[in-house]
Amino acid sequence: MSRAFTYFNSLDSNTMLGQLTQALNRNVVAENAIGFKTPAIKLPPDFDARLKNIKNWWNLDRSEAARRAYIDAFVYEAMAVSKARRLIVTAEETVAENNTRLGHGSLDYLVADIDRETSAPIYNPSVIIEAKKATTFLPNSPPSGENQLLAEMATLWQIKQTQQGFIHGVLTDGRFWKFYEINAITGLFLLTNVYDTEADVTAPIALLSKFFELYDANTSLLM
Repeated sequence: MSRAFTYFNSLDSNTMLGQLTQALNRNVVAENAIGFKTPAIKLPPDFDARLKNIKNWWNLDRSEAARRAYIDAFVYEAMAVSKARRLIVTAEETVAENNTRLGHGSLDYLVADIDRETSAPIYNPSVIIEAKKATTFLPNSPPSGENQLLAEMATLWQIKQTQQGFIHGVLTDGRFWKFYEINAITGLFLLTNVYDTEADVTAPIALLSKFFELYDANTSLLM
């Protein structure tokens, strides 16, 4: 039975891994990503000033929609850095309910190639970005919205099961960023630590640009 993506946030981690195992028909095992390196990048000299203006002019902590004004700045720079020319950012893409799939609902950001005739995004391969409010990332607990993002990733793979077995997702409130990768062939599920842009603004953009540039590569980006 297909569930709304937000439903999966009510599940504990072990139950969610069971849901992914069933959806991908693979035993999904979670591990912290180790051994990968974020590429070196150079940001425009005015980037910090732009972020400061957004924080000054937007009431960012009021709603998830407000946080996206901040998130947009990072997505824009990552797209520019990656030079992933086939990719288009589709906001608020709706995945229809279908009982053969894990979930359904709205995707905050779907970064993917599109069908040039219909402008419809191609669901897999792609990168999904789930936007959340600032209260998402609390110390010593999984971020709120993590299960929702994982359900979205698995569902898009179910819709278009390509030979490319890697599924990529990002969870963020604009300040904090966490990156996810599922190998739908082996069931290995990798996740990074949380990146704080107030400590290092470059690393999350570098990794996001890597996700974009190599979104259709048949290789792990977090190993």
